[in-house]
Amino acid sequence: ACCSREGWSSAPPRRGRRFIPRLPDHLNAEVVLGTVSNLREACDWLSYTYLYIRMLRNPMKYGLDYEEKRKDPLLVERRELLIRDAADKLRKSRMTRFDHAAHTFFMTDQGRIGSHYYVSFESMETYNTLFKRHITPADLFHIVASSR
Repeated sequence: ACCSREGWSSAPPRRGRRFIPRLPDHLNAEVVLGTVSNLREACDWLSYTYLYIRMLRNPMKYGLDYEEKRKDPLLVERRELLIRDAADKLRKSRMTRFDHAAHTFFMTDQGRIGSHYYVSFESMETYNTLFKRHITPADLFHIVASSR
């Protein structure tokens, strides 16, 4: 039984609110698995998530106004915006490549490593910034300790 006040509130559960910041990692996993290879598939995949259900039911909680919801009842534009933002973060961290003309995703070795070993896109971006051709063991420990 749930005894905390948080359990009885109407706010979305914490996992719903935490999905958007972690969306690049989840998208990367889907690209690596091969279930998502283009923008349309990514938007479709997002429509199967708990986040999407919560956004439909309580759009203001996720930064949408009712006018936006009225014009786009299935949140197609919002889903595409979220996916494009996640794809851009993955590109910056070199975990996937995204062809803007063809709207397709391409897996990279770093993306595969990130997906298989639960390395976040933020950590991978840090590694890309800090790794040099010649590093000392102390530098290596600093880089690993900088993981997020």
